[in-house]
Amino acid sequence: MLPGRLPRRTWLPTGSISPVGTDSAQRQIMSASADTPHPLYWESSYEIVLQLIARYPDVDLDSLGLQDLYQMIVTLPDFVDDPALAHDDLLTEILREYYEEATTHDQR
Repeated sequence: MLPGRLPRRTWLPTGSISPVGTDSAQRQIMSASADTPHPLYWESSYEIVLQLIARYPDVDLDSLGLQDLYQMIVTLPDFVDDPALAHDDLLTEILREYYEEATTHDQR
Protein backbone atom coordinates (compact mmCIF):
# COMPACT_ATOMS: atom_id res chain seq x y z
CA MET A 1 0.00 0.00 0.00
CA LEU A 2 1.29 3.45 -0.87
CA PRO A 3 1.83 5.97 1.94
CA GLY A 4 -1.25 8.13 2.51
CA ARG A 5 -3.64 5.66 0.85
CA LEU A 6 -6.46 3.95 2.68
CA PRO A 7 -6.68 0.15 2.67
CA ARG A 8 -8.95 -1.38 0.05
CA ARG A 9 -12.41 -2.14 1.39
CA THR A 10 -14.76 -5.01 0.63
CA TRP A 11 -18.47 -5.45 1.26
CA LEU A 12 -19.47 -8.11 3.73
CA PRO A 13 -22.80 -9.91 3.28
CA THR A 14 -24.20 -8.02 6.28
CA GLY A 15 -23.70 -4.71 4.52
CA SER A 16 -20.80 -3.74 6.76
CA ILE A 17 -17.58 -2.40 5.29
CA SER A 18 -14.38 -4.09 6.32
CA PRO A 19 -10.74 -3.64 5.33
CA VAL A 20 -9.33 -6.56 3.35
CA GLY A 21 -7.61 -8.98 5.68
CA THR A 22 -9.95 -8.46 8.64
CA ASP A 23 -9.75 -11.53 10.83
CA SER A 24 -12.78 -13.71 11.53
CA ALA A 25 -13.25 -12.47 15.12
CA GLN A 26 -13.65 -8.89 13.90
CA ARG A 27 -16.08 -10.03 11.20
CA GLN A 28 -18.19 -11.85 13.80
CA ILE A 29 -18.36 -8.70 15.92
CA MET A 30 -19.35 -6.62 12.89
CA SER A 31 -21.96 -9.19 11.86
CA ALA A 32 -23.46 -9.30 15.36
CA SER A 33 -23.73 -5.53 15.48
CA ALA A 34 -25.56 -5.56 12.12
CA ASP A 35 -28.25 -7.78 13.66
CA THR A 36 -28.93 -5.50 16.62
CA PRO A 37 -31.59 -2.79 16.32
CA HIS A 38 -30.35 0.57 15.17
CA PRO A 39 -31.51 3.85 16.66
CA LEU A 40 -34.34 5.46 14.72
CA TYR A 41 -34.23 9.06 13.57
CA TRP A 42 -36.84 11.04 11.66
CA GLU A 43 -34.91 10.69 8.40
CA SER A 44 -34.98 6.87 8.63
CA SER A 45 -38.63 6.75 7.61
CA TYR A 46 -38.53 3.28 6.04
CA GLU A 47 -37.08 1.73 9.20
CA ILE A 48 -39.70 3.60 11.25
CA VAL A 49 -42.43 2.18 9.01
CA LEU A 50 -41.11 -1.37 9.36
CA GLN A 51 -41.10 -1.03 13.14
CA LEU A 52 -44.62 0.43 13.10
CA ILE A 53 -45.88 -2.49 11.01
CA ALA A 54 -44.31 -4.97 13.43
CA ARG A 55 -45.55 -3.19 16.55
CA TYR A 56 -49.04 -2.19 15.33
CA PRO A 57 -50.09 -4.86 12.80
CA ASP A 58 -53.84 -4.21 13.10
CA VAL A 59 -53.92 -0.41 13.00
CA ASP A 60 -56.59 1.14 10.75
CA LEU A 61 -54.46 3.35 8.49
CA ASP A 62 -57.53 4.97 6.90
CA SER A 63 -58.48 6.56 10.21
CA LEU A 64 -54.96 7.16 11.57
CA GLY A 65 -54.29 10.85 12.13
CA LEU A 66 -50.94 12.62 12.20
CA GLN A 67 -51.06 13.17 15.97
CA ASP A 68 -51.69 9.45 16.55
CA LEU A 69 -48.89 8.56 14.15
CA TYR A 70 -46.57 10.98 15.97
CA GLN A 71 -47.33 9.30 19.33
CA MET A 72 -46.77 5.85 17.84
CA ILE A 73 -43.39 6.87 16.43
CA VAL A 74 -41.97 8.65 19.47
CA THR A 75 -42.90 5.69 21.69
CA LEU A 76 -41.05 3.15 19.51
CA PRO A 77 -38.33 1.58 21.67
CA ASP A 78 -35.50 2.45 19.27
CA PHE A 79 -36.63 6.00 18.47
CA VAL A 80 -33.95 8.41 19.72
CA ASP A 81 -34.47 11.61 17.73
CA ASP A 82 -35.86 14.89 19.05
CA PRO A 83 -39.68 14.69 18.94
CA ALA A 84 -39.83 18.46 18.44
CA LEU A 85 -38.31 18.06 14.96
CA ALA A 86 -41.50 16.47 13.62
CA HIS A 87 -43.68 18.49 11.26
CA ASP A 88 -46.79 17.79 9.21
CA ASP A 89 -44.96 17.22 5.91
CA LEU A 90 -42.63 14.68 7.50
CA LEU A 91 -45.46 12.84 9.25
CA THR A 92 -47.55 12.84 6.07
CA GLU A 93 -44.66 11.30 4.14
CA ILE A 94 -44.17 8.62 6.81
CA LEU A 95 -47.92 7.91 6.81
CA ARG A 96 -47.90 7.56 3.00
CA GLU A 97 -44.96 5.16 3.19
CA TYR A 98 -46.63 3.29 6.07
CA TYR A 99 -49.80 2.86 4.04
CA GLU A 100 -47.93 1.67 0.94
CA GLU A 101 -45.77 -0.79 2.85
CA ALA A 102 -48.64 -2.13 4.97
CA THR A 103 -50.87 -2.74 1.93
CA THR A 104 -47.95 -4.46 0.19
CA HIS A 105 -47.52 -6.74 3.23
CA ASP A 106 -51.27 -7.52 3.20
CA GLN A 107 -51.14 -8.61 -0.44
CA ARG A 108 -48.35 -11.15 0.21
